[in-house]
Amino acid sequence: MGAQDYKGLEQLFSPQVRFRAQVPGEEMQGNTAEEAAGLLQSWFGESDELQVLQSVVAPMAETLYLSYRLRLHDEASGWQVIEQHAFAEVQNGKIAELRLICSGFHPGN
Repeated sequence: MGAQDYKGLEQLFSPQVRFRAQVPGEEMQGNTAEEAAGLLQSWFGESDELQVLQSVVAPMAETLYLSYRLRLHDEASGWQVIEQHAFAEVQNGKIAELRLICSGFHPGN
């Protein structure tokens, strides 16, 4: 089961981060660590259960590639599956830029 530690997640970002996300029908952005973590929390924070089905973290030259598929549950929507792919630029041990694309939420028993 995945942890939902959004304060801890916020600490992974540089204070002034460039966070860009393409989600179905919308482009979202955050410019601070708090905003970036807040966007992720807005997507997953209502889940009462979250399972990591698969994940990949791999270096690609100066960029870090991240991919994960999650299965999550909340009372309103039941079980859903979502997949996201991201490219991160890391500076001084913190994510300074993150570009993310999201599959959207899909029914997932």
